[in-house]
Amino acid sequence: MVDYLENMTEEEFKRHKEALAAMKLEKPKRLSSQFTKFLNEIALQQYHFNRAQVEVAFLQTLTKQQIVDYYKEYIVKDASLRRSLSIHVVSTAEGGAGHKDAPADVAKQSTDDASTQKDFVKVGDLAGSKSTRALYPMVQPYIDIKPKGSKCKL
Repeated sequence: MVDYLENMTEEEFKRHKEALAAMKLEKPKRLSSQFTKFLNEIALQQYHFNRAQVEVAFLQTLTKQQIVDYYKEYIVKDASLRRSLSIHVVSTAEGGAGHKDAPADVAKQSTDDASTQKDFVKVGDLAGSKSTRALYPMVQPYIDIKPKGSKCKL
């Protein structure tokens, strides 16, 4: 993929940007899809109703080299800032690896895969793990709307 991005011509990159911009700025075909988009902004308390226009304006400023650098830094397998999340689900169904009557080879196979990984943290207690993590600040709304009753009535 890195080779594809690096070998892409500027003209081809520009066509991809224009296609993405056209897709983002496309008018909704149904009223329900526009309603869903607006309701999502309200539910997330962001109130950024012209998000598509702002994203397209930012998209126009991106260069091919910025995309290549981002890909190399965050997405490539050996990238310095790459992070991954692996979820291992163990079946407790009849005959599953987590069932107490599971065959020995099935139970062993389910734990062998985890031992081949280098740096991982096994989370057994999800609630306990969440309680020890720092919280990041919430995204601030695009439009500052005060809750009802917060204005002085004098």
